[in-house]
Amino acid sequence: MPDAFGFVERRDCPVCGCSRTTTAFRIPFDKGAIGRFLRDYYAVDPRLLRAAPYELMRCPDCTLIFQRFAGDDALLDELYGKWINHSYVPELDQQYRAEVSAPLRSRDGHEILIAADVLSIRPEGMTVLDFGMGWGMWARIAKQFGCDVYGREIAADRVEYAVRHGVRPIKIDELGKPMFHFINTEQVMEHVRDLAATASQLAQSLRPNGILKISVPNAEGALRIAGDLRSERCRGTIEELMPVHPLEHVNSFTRQALSKLAERLGLKVIRPGIAQRYAFLKRRGSILLTEPAKALKELVRPIYQYHNRSNLYVWMQKAG
Repeated sequence: MPDAFGFVERRDCPVCGCSRTTTAFRIPFDKGAIGRFLRDYYAVDPRLLRAAPYELMRCPDCTLIFQRFAGDDALLDELYGKWINHSYVPELDQQYRAEVSAPLRSRDGHEILIAADVLSIRPEGMTVLDFGMGWGMWARIAKQFGCDVYGREIAADRVEYAVRHGVRPIKIDELGKPMFHFINTEQVMEHVRDLAATASQLAQSLRPNGILKISVPNAEGALRIAGDLRSERCRGTIEELMPVHPLEHVNSFTRQALSKLAERLGLKVIRPGIAQRYAFLKRRGSILLTEPAKALKELVRPIYQYHNRSNLYVWMQKAG
């Protein structure tokens, strides 16, 4: 481990490019609530991050809140390869096992069937990308529906795991060709340092009528969190800091910011119609009444996910 990690400075808004951004909060990574959080959450010495401060910036045009200093490649490799979930084993995760063993009843399986219905194509005819796939649950479920599945992930152990389960890895410089019907980014875009360039590559990778799905934490309350940090009311817990999670959530989105991102990418924000949102019900066995709690959750989800106060769920479609 190096004596100190490096950062990349982002002064302009990563969504709209506005240069009139202003500081909402700033403190050294090893001080106050931020220092306490880093020590408790990662079990690391925050003095390793002394090369830059934790600084929240606000864009006056699109309302994005973002961290001015995001980790360089070495820090990101350490963060996502070692500090996070370094002992996680998918086979020991009960929910992971349940979802991949019953794809037709899974949240991700239902989403894939909805996308197929919107695109008027059978799942077996879809080429999809799970961008930031982690341990590849979405990708593995898509594979079981017959999709041609690609995955992008920076952590080597997760890539190796996905490959063993039939997911084709793709490098960042291989993106940009119009090949995907659907691109899944589930809790990913808030982590992306080079947001504009990455989002542009993903948009260019869509086929005509293709869909880019973005699901991110709702950061409408980020300015309030910045105020709590300034007044020292924030204790530094994950529950308090999640939308502006130090190091990880370097982009904190509002609905307006996502709309501005779609506009910049030349994509149209869409919502499937009510009938389309329940396309999975055309498949026998997609809901089991013998599992009432899960059945209820899956029946509510197609409506609730667009009104969830803690998460933003958006589909962006390329013109045909």
